[in-house]
Amino acid sequence: MIWKYIAQIRGDFGPKIVTICTTNISNRVENEFPTNGMILRKIETNLPPEESDISELVKLIAEKKISEDDAIGKLLEESEGKEDFIVYGAKLTFVDLEEADFYEVKLNGKKPIMANCDFRGVGDQGVVLILPGPEDDGGNNGRMITVSLLGKELDQLKYKLEKEWGINYSSSLGF
Repeated sequence: MIWKYIAQIRGDFGPKIVTICTTNISNRVENEFPTNGMILRKIETNLPPEESDISELVKLIAEKKISEDDAIGKLLEESEGKEDFIVYGAKLTFVDLEEADFYEVKLNGKKPIMANCDFRGVGDQGVVLILPGPEDDGGNNGRMITVSLLGKELDQLKYKLEKEWGINYSSSLGF
C-alpha cells in the first residue's frame, strides 16, 4: 500500500524498483547473540505501481524477489571495505523488523512498553521501517511504521493514509 501511494505521489518518477531488507531471525539459535546481518532483496516491476492493485504488488513481492546480497558482497570486496555505500534509501527501501524481539529485551529487569527505531543518512528515495507494535491486553500486537521521505512527500503520504484508510500518524523529531 505504501509503495503504491509513494508511486502515486511521485507520478512518472515513482519507484518501479524497491529494496526489501529483512532479518534472518528464523535461522538463529535460541539465545544466540543478535547481529546486524540483513537480507537484501530487490523487487522490480514493469507495471506502474501507482496504478496496480495492492494484491498485485503483494504477489510481486512474494514471488519476484531477487537477492542483492551477492552484489553487495562483491562491491564491498572490490572496495576492500574502504567505501561507504547508501543502502537505506538508494532505492525506496522497506526494512522489515517485525520478527525482532524488541519487547523481550529487559533493562533493569523490565521490558519496554514501546520500542521504536530511527535512521540517519538515508538516501533520497526514502525508507519505510516496519516494527512490531506493543502488545495489547489480549497478547496481540499490530505494526508500527516509521517513514523517512522528503518533507513534501511525507505530508502527502500522511494525507493519503488518513483519507483512504483512516490511519492516524504521530510525528516525532529525533535529535
